[in-house]
Amino acid sequence: MALINCPECNKEISDTSKACLNCGYKLTPKKTINLKLIVPLVTFLVVVAVGISLFASGIFNGDKTSKLSEKEKYSLDCVLELKDRLKNPESFQVHSIKYFKHDDKYDVCVLDYSAQNGFGGLNRDDYICINEKDRDYSKRYQRSELDAMDSIIDKVPALVYVILQDYYVKNAGENIDTNIILEFIK
Repeated sequence: MALINCPECNKEISDTSKACLNCGYKLTPKKTINLKLIVPLVTFLVVVAVGISLFASGIFNGDKTSKLSEKEKYSLDCVLELKDRLKNPESFQVHSIKYFKHDDKYDVCVLDYSAQNGFGGLNRDDYICINEKDRDYSKRYQRSELDAMDSIIDKVPALVYVILQDYYVKNAGENIDTNIILEFIK
């Protein structure tokens, strides 16, 4: 309870009085805002607004990769992994993607790509991803790295050598639509 001055006679009166005790001036009670109702209402409106904006931005639209086949998911993983390794990922271009299974055990993806090297020149190369799910075996090679080795048989496991022969000599593999994969890396 606080003291205020009467607007008519200027005498001090209680702020809870309905009228001035000195002159009888009727005071109108101040309308108070019920914060117990306002705070939850404002909080609710803010949460709804944030939810709508997140939904509109696509965060809650689900996993878009769920529409991809297993081959496309594996190919996408290889593309993203390679792009992360590049010094200039903006220069990355995928020309073709081939996927095949070797001995029904190993997933193999070969990316024909080009990207800028450290000097700004554009290089074209193959990136080879090999995975075996049973043993958690995973290897990555670039064709230029393999070509630079003195003896591919001495430096690369025999299995990898056989897999690469399947790809390069026998032209094994199923083409994966690069447009589908590139949609996810833009």
